[in-house]
Amino acid sequence: MKQNYLEPRALKPGFQKGLVDKVLDPVFRGECVQLTGFPGSGKTMVLQALSEGVTRNDKFLKEALRFRDSDCELVYFDLGLVVERKPAAVLKFMVGRLDGFEDGLSRVSEWTKIIDGWIKERVRLEKKVVFVMDNFECLLDRRFEKMFGVLKAIYNENRENFCFVFMVEKLMGVEEGRELPFSFGSLLLENVVFASLLSKSDGRYFTEVCAKQRGVELGEADKDKIYEMTGGLMRTMKRLVEVVARGIKLEDLFEDPSLDIKLDYHLEELWEYLADEREALKMLMEGKKIEGRSRINLENLGVVDSRGKVRMKLFLEFGRKKMELGSVAGNGVRSKDGLTKGESKVIAYLQEHENELVEKDALIEAVWGEKGFDISNHALDQLVCRVRKKIVEMGLKMKLKTVFGRGYRLEVE
Repeated sequence: MKQNYLEPRALKPGFQKGLVDKVLDPVFRGECVQLTGFPGSGKTMVLQALSEGVTRNDKFLKEALRFRDSDCELVYFDLGLVVERKPAAVLKFMVGRLDGFEDGLSRVSEWTKIIDGWIKERVRLEKKVVFVMDNFECLLDRRFEKMFGVLKAIYNENRENFCFVFMVEKLMGVEEGRELPFSFGSLLLENVVFASLLSKSDGRYFTEVCAKQRGVELGEADKDKIYEMTGGLMRTMKRLVEVVARGIKLEDLFEDPSLDIKLDYHLEELWEYLADEREALKMLMEGKKIEGRSRINLENLGVVDSRGKVRMKLFLEFGRKKMELGSVAGNGVRSKDGLTKGESKVIAYLQEHENELVEKDALIEAVWGEKGFDISNHALDQLVCRVRKKIVEMGLKMKLKTVFGRGYRLEVE
């Protein structure tokens, strides 16, 4: 079975060197890092390649540590996989990842004692220990305050050789209104790193790997065109290669990204991600210069380069068409209540089955019809997440709940 992505273990040594250095340089100074960036920027893959376990890429790690004076052990925790949002469940998950799982334990103090011992054992061997906490925003809840305090104490005791890399979807504690998670506030702000888009050489390498996996021959002009259209955002590059493999021309995609539902959805996801920068994006589409905080933010993310020139041309063209047509999703026009066509379909179908469990497969078919076979559960989850947010914003008297592993239930008051 062919893979449809580049595995962390398959990364060539030196790939995304700039990002690796921006993360490891402070780590080797004994400082923590907050890592953020676009969905699909490759930050998770790079950190997984450096971390212990089945995803670790030994050659990639060796190159990253080549000029550093001590050994380093990174452990990757995807906190989004913890179903039960309780301190004991999170710590139990972390202990399991450290291969120190002991059945029968249930108290927070018991789990933290194992974590503390595991860290101290490696510190005695003069190793740098790094806990990579992906989806860290999942823990923004007062219930975790005591747990944060205990982990902060472990950090303070071992800080010369132990630190955290916090991976978040959006920057925490810098922009107004973004709450810091209690005891970890100062650690989150020690070093803020944005996952950079690919350089041209890394972009060419990544495009060639994707093309090989898809069994498609790309000419030099097409490789350059893909990089020019995407600016080096990995997920967009991957989507373009997939679509070219189906025989669709890049020029046609530039005019109409909705020719491919996955590409269209991905660009919509980016558009939602940059909801706070709509005015700045509009200025870019009009050929105007942007300044101030918006300029810094869009440059950090890679939308524009250091001169303010647009890098992600396909995304900006997608946004231009949306604003011209008044649309929010590539397959629909904004409705009077501010919902996209896809979002309206979700609510309409759930209202038909209010207070009932709606299986994911049924909802996918209701929203996408015959095209639904190519839609992942993750894509559906993201759409439902946007619907849930808009239900709250619009003050509707209903709650959209997730039934883990099965589907959703719309509870109407």
